Amino acid sequence: MGPGQARQQAIDNSTNDYITFIDAGDIFISQEVQVEMAQKVYENPDTNVFFWLYYYKDKLVTHANNRMHGKVYKRQFLEKYHVRFSPAGSRMNEDIGFNRACRIISREIEVPILQFDTPVIHWIYNENSLTQKDDQAALYRDQTMGLAINSINCIETCRRNGFDTRPEINQIAAHLYYWFIETLVHRPEFAQRSWDGARLFYLHYSRDIIVANTNI
Repeated sequence: MGPGQARQQAIDNSTNDYITFIDAGDIFISQEVQVEMAQKVYENPDTNVFFWLYYYKDKLVTHANNRMHGKVYKRQFLEKYHVRFSPAGSRMNEDIGFNRACRIISREIEVPILQFDTPVIHWIYNENSLTQKDDQAALYRDQTMGLAINSINCIETCRRNGFDTRPEINQIAAHLYYWFIETLVHRPEFAQRSWDGARLFYLHYSRDIIVANTNI
């Protein structure tokens, strides 16, 4: 099934007004931070998305926008704008596509994401996880393709809502190129699959990328 489909199934089968995710390898830092999270949500009923920080390998992650750890989402917001995980891209980078859509929509509707400097989750390192086992083979094999598929899902979600996605398209294209080069250098046996992912995205949005670059 993969994490994206599992999370979407959880959303579809839950009924609460707010949603948060905690993976099998995650633990809340304390019961107190859970109470604090609930209190912040209660104090900000007009906010749709809340971001907290987390620890990974005992190191505080301050660029915590892309991952699911320490996030709370208002169900009404997800349903209104049809923010969903892509079933086709659920093996890798499903959280990046989902959170990118939340960020774009929040920016466009001018209801900012509420971000806190407080860490609430400890993401436990697991050497047998999907991205770490076999010398990170799965990471290099699926990173670019997962990023492409989930980014397409994100862009199309935002476009269906009438929002401008051109700046993000160029950022994603650059990121995909970076990962293709990384794969080509470090795991060349996966270079073709990595290129297939980058090509998939470029085929969808080549006109947007060309127009943006000719305006520089």
